[in-house]
Amino acid sequence: MQRKNSNEEIRSFLRCGENLTREWKDERLAGQVWDALSLADSDAEAGLEKLTDLADQNSALSAYYLGDAFLFGRYGIPKNYDKAEQWLRKSASLGSVEGRFLLAQFLQGSDKPKRAIEHYEILANKKFSPATYSLAIQYLKGNLLKKDLNKAKHYFEMARQQGHLHSWHWLSFLQRTYGENVICRTKGLINLVLMSVPFIYYRVFRPESDRLRT
Repeated sequence: MQRKNSNEEIRSFLRCGENLTREWKDERLAGQVWDALSLADSDAEAGLEKLTDLADQNSALSAYYLGDAFLFGRYGIPKNYDKAEQWLRKSASLGSVEGRFLLAQFLQGSDKPKRAIEHYEILANKKFSPATYSLAIQYLKGNLLKKDLNKAKHYFEMARQQGHLHSWHWLSFLQRTYGENVICRTKGLINLVLMSVPFIYYRVFRPESDRLRT
């Protein structure tokens, strides 16, 4: 018989970002999800079947891990993008930020990339900084959205306020490179100095943090 895992025990084994940690904490079937993932390591078919049963009980985390498994071909199973999208959509519909973010990243690389933007916008409004950063990058590079440096700066600033360190770096770069005057360019230099210490700290001690996710 598999032992029952408390949320605290589960999280002690996981090194993941702040949001995924929160989703594990909030998941009512966390112990069963953990058992299913552990089982999948040795028996993919049985583990995924258990995850499917849990997802059918509206476990957002189970749906997320199913989508992740089919998207990346984990546990030795073949990739299946249709199934990946199906489970990630279910996870997002059940309220998983992780599910919606991975869905957006999948759509961005698919044949329907502009549909990713609506999911990034939803997550940005929920103050999920990696998604806000993704919007800023799209405005900066002009891939999925029309290039607009003012909007890029707006979203980098929004993500910076949400704690995202790469956004702080990009904001500093834009201020130093495209600043209208000395004051703006000086502000960019100040931001570069201010972000250096937390950036180094998180790169060294918390590389899994959402503050570094892109």
